[in-house]
Amino acid sequence: MLVPGLMFSIYGVASSPASVLGFRLFPNPEFNEAARKQWDGERYVRDPTYYNNNQLVRPYRVGVACGSCHIAPHPTHPPDDPENPRWENLASAIGNQYIDEGKVFACNVEKGGFFHEMLANQPRGTSDTSRIATDHINNPNAINPIFLLAERERIETTEKLGPHTLSALGQPAGGGEMKVAHILKDGADSIGVPGATIRVFINIGMFSEYWLTRHNRLIGLVPQQPFEIEYAHENSVFWQATEQRLANIAAFFRRLQPELPILVLSARTGSSDKVSALDLGAVDYVTKPFSMDELLARLRAALRRSTIDEPPAPFSLGKVVIDVAARLIRPADGTPADMIHLTPTEWRMLEVLLRNPGSLVTTAELLTAMRGQPEHTERSYLRIYMQQLRRKLEIDPARPRHLLTEPGMGYRYMP
Repeated sequence: MLVPGLMFSIYGVASSPASVLGFRLFPNPEFNEAARKQWDGERYVRDPTYYNNNQLVRPYRVGVACGSCHIAPHPTHPPDDPENPRWENLASAIGNQYIDEGKVFACNVEKGGFFHEMLANQPRGTSDTSRIATDHINNPNAINPIFLLAERERIETTEKLGPHTLSALGQPAGGGEMKVAHILKDGADSIGVPGATIRVFINIGMFSEYWLTRHNRLIGLVPQQPFEIEYAHENSVFWQATEQRLANIAAFFRRLQPELPILVLSARTGSSDKVSALDLGAVDYVTKPFSMDELLARLRAALRRSTIDEPPAPFSLGKVVIDVAARLIRPADGTPADMIHLTPTEWRMLEVLLRNPGSLVTTAELLTAMRGQPEHTERSYLRIYMQQLRRKLEIDPARPRHLLTEPGMGYRYMP
């Protein structure tokens, strides 16, 4: 099925409307007349000895995109008919919680061997992308979801990196430092958004002509050798083509906002840890130990707070136009200035006020909606957040017309 507006040579083609998301077929330049005479599509589907023949030249090459592992059934929008899901029943960045990695990527592995048994016992919804490079460590984990990329970039920190890494990422190697936004679940990545995005391709064999010389795949037994990003950047057109699309991938992740509230479970009890997590978008922070009853009660409360009406159409407020549905704010005068950025906490505060036009929203109500509980010690934060919102949105922040303070009581949004 051809996709209108997309170049077949770049994006491939889905073989049918029932194709697997994340996989695309591309014409194989090696499928010449001799290969065409040897090709038997019916036999390929039914005869294992035929389709397992590594000398067989296929008419296509398979391109595998991130979506093959990350697109999944949406946990809060199940289909009415499981056999006929719609696009709105899918989530693009949660991670496929149903994928069976062994059956998808190693369906031809001989039964009874160690590798087969390892895959057969791997939990569904997990992946181990470093397995192919070596069998020294097999540690499948839940697939990474990536949310709040723009917020992670906002709080990025400066780190010292090697000159080869800096050069490969297009940074000057002289100072040895670069701003780094940690986007993976354990925060271990230190190579910026493009490097963290492309790392899986390195794990699973991108630029295979070079990659296969760095590892004894699956078997291990010999030391791994460094995979030089700079060398791949200079010598692989496949690497270069992927790099050219990383900016589009990052732009997509910046637009994503979690539809469900984020609740943090942690053994860290410090105030700075709680504030950091809440400012990053969490609605509640639960410290260990906790009872299951308490956790379930907090989850129910978070879900109640997240249930909101349909967002309003884009409207003007002060010097800006606000699109709540898209979470975008642009200058009202139409100038090409940069979009105005709000933190997740600022968005939550603004949305509570916008849902109650003309009405007083008490300090306790705001804190409950934003934090999950009206802690007295956090009331001073509201004044700071309101000052920031006025500075970004009001024409004259010192004399606000729309975001008003009701002393001793709370705040009010006047359209």
